[in-house]
Amino acid sequence: MEFESHEKKQSNNWNQEISSSTDAPKQDLIAQQEKITKQYIRKSIKLIKDKLHVDKHCLIQNKCREYDNRFRSGSNPISHKRIHSGEKPFKCMECGKTFARRCKLITHKMIHTGEKPYKCMECGKSFAQRCHLISHKMIHTGEKPYKCMQCGKTFTHSNGLRNHKIVHTGEKPYKCMECGKNFTHSSGLRRHKTIHTGEKPYKCMECGKTFALRNRLTLHKKIHTGEKPFKCMECGKTFARRCRLVTHKMIHTGEKPYKCMECGKTFTQKSSLITHKMIHSEDKPFKCMECGNTFTQKSSLITHKMIHSEEKPFKCMECGKTFTNSNSLTSHIRIHTGEKPYKCMECGKTFAQNGHLSCHKRFHAQDKIYSNNNSTLDLYSTPQSFIAVFEQFTKSAYCPQQSGSSFYQPEKD
Repeated sequence: MEFESHEKKQSNNWNQEISSSTDAPKQDLIAQQEKITKQYIRKSIKLIKDKLHVDKHCLIQNKCREYDNRFRSGSNPISHKRIHSGEKPFKCMECGKTFARRCKLITHKMIHTGEKPYKCMECGKSFAQRCHLISHKMIHTGEKPYKCMQCGKTFTHSNGLRNHKIVHTGEKPYKCMECGKNFTHSSGLRRHKTIHTGEKPYKCMECGKTFALRNRLTLHKKIHTGEKPFKCMECGKTFARRCRLVTHKMIHTGEKPYKCMECGKTFTQKSSLITHKMIHSEDKPFKCMECGNTFTQKSSLITHKMIHSEEKPFKCMECGKTFTNSNSLTSHIRIHTGEKPYKCMECGKTFAQNGHLSCHKRFHAQDKIYSNNNSTLDLYSTPQSFIAVFEQFTKSAYCPQQSGSSFYQPEKD
């Protein structure tokens, strides 16, 4: 606008100066025209330079001083600056959680309302966010376009690859400002923070139980719905979570990938190995205030406390018997179902409990000890050898159980 008015003004001045010089000689007129033209060009160049300076200044103002990020003229840098300032002006009236952007608050509110407008046409599953639907669709297509150059592992989306790369680098960029602990992933830090805040914004509408994380609530809901979409092809058992199925499969394969470097004992789950290691360290951080007994796991302490309270919250729907923990109930239910998921790889015999399988395996171990190049008659040829065999047999047959010790009787075919 300023540039256009300048042009108009200069043009009028030029015309006035030319018209006032009509009586002058021709040479003087040409010289005067050249002088006016030069003045016009000089002023125009100055104005253009000034305009460029203003544009450059605006660009600097629109530049993120923290990470050298530039914004287009139509973009709003205020939202971006909140990343660095930590400002979160948009608050959820339901749970008090705050957000830097309004759109994030709108998406968050769907957690409380249960609204899931984005539906998968393949399986009917619905999602609160469009990006979650896009990621989900790759399950059906099998598409994994993001590949790790280090180990060749592929992923359905970029953040999966980004999180995976940290495994190779050992980097833990997410730090808790409260206690200084570092984490590989932001989700790990988010979970950890709830220890300090005690915040549990996700509530089950069915039973009122609250959770620190949304995915924990999602998993919990399956208790009420009874949904168990993950099925074992070996024995037909179903699970609510994929990781439970993966762990269960190891019962059939006998795989135990987690090994204790101290004693060589192997485990199917990493958590079991961590718990086991406490035996060597003698670390028992969980103490019962009632009797002073200490435990390696918090869950063991919770179960123990029920002895004092005589609480048995886990009930068998078949016969009404109650138990202090879910594991005891699960083992008990197999009496009614006849399920025997624990299989001996040596002879193919199956058992309802893992402890029974462990005891059974000792028979094979003893058979190998005494059958190496010896006949059955050789074993019992002297009173001393007979006593030795009998002692080994009784040691194998005597199996400690969770609720005490009992003599193990091999099941009849």
